[in-house]
Formats: sequence, C-alpha cells, structure tokens
Amino acid sequence: MHDEEPYKTTEGDDAYAIPKKMGKFKATKRTEGVSTTDVVGKILKNKDMYIFRNLNRGASRQDLGLSLPVFWFYKLKGKLCPPRNREK
Repeated sequence: MHDEEPYKTTEGDDAYAIPKKMGKFKATKRTEGVSTTDVVGKILKNKDMYIFRNLNRGASRQDLGLSLPVFWFYKLKGKLCPPRNREK
C-alpha cells in the first residue's frame, strides 16, 4: 500500500513496478501527519494480538498465512499465557 506517486530506486525505476504489474499494489491517499512507517510499525508491534484475535474469530492458519509450526506455537502460547486484550 502506498500512494500512486512513483518511488524511484537508485537506478531510476519505480520501486513498486513489480507489485503493480502483479496486481498486488494498493494505492492509498496521503493523509497529512500519518506515516506509512508508523502504521506498519503499529501493526508489527501488535502482531500477536491480531493473530490471536483472528484465530478466535475463526480464521484458519491459511487465512493468516501461518505455517503449521507457527500456528501451533500460537495455539500453545494462547493456552499457556492468553493475550491481554488491548483493542480500543
């Protein structure tokens, strides 16, 4: 996800050309004062919470892109030390 503006690499190419050609690029509108880096950082910081929440909602490991060992890690972790609810 990024805005439509091309982001040039050192070679002068659009850094997002390949995802755009693959149809995996999602253009977004810029919002003053909101950084993509901050949004992604918050998602990564709260990754466990998002995974537990979606597993509890019935998402499969495939839906979440989890390998079988990672899936079982979260299942075991959820039983031994349930996550605190930080949703607001």
